[in-house]
Amino acid sequence: MRRITFALLTAALAASALATPALATPCNGMDEKQATKPYGHIDLATFAAHVEKKTAAIYDVTSPARFAKGHVPGAQHVSVSDDGKLNGAPLPADKASTVAFYCGSERCDASDEAAEVAVGQGYVSVIVYKGGIAGWEKAGKPVEVPATTPAAAPAGTPPAAKPAKGEG
Repeated sequence: MRRITFALLTAALAASALATPALATPCNGMDEKQATKPYGHIDLATFAAHVEKKTAAIYDVTSPARFAKGHVPGAQHVSVSDDGKLNGAPLPADKASTVAFYCGSERCDASDEAAEVAVGQGYVSVIVYKGGIAGWEKAGKPVEVPATTPAAAPAGTPPAAKPAKGEG
């Protein structure tokens, strides 16, 4: 009886594995818990490789203030609106492009929400780095800080002295 049950269980598992879509199979650093999602979670090494090689469009789903404090190099800022739309930087025109999202930390779900919106818009290669900017910084990875425009000097303020030759 046990051999028959084991054989049936093995056959059922094999059949369900064949029915699983390709995107649901964990690979390239995907988290096995995400096997049923239409997008995958990736580990730091995989995310860092995408950033370094520029093989994915990277989107930061943190607050504008957090984004301004520092973000993954090359990342663009987006947010998910209450009506389930992405606001901010546009996603790539090519829906086959790899699109990667991250947010504040592994406890944040904003990157998953953004990934679901992207999949709903027809993107077929969507990934999420769950470590977020906190995990990125903890690993000692570089951050990019947007250039800020200096505030205008109040009227009547004399211009700043030019640095001496070789000092600037």
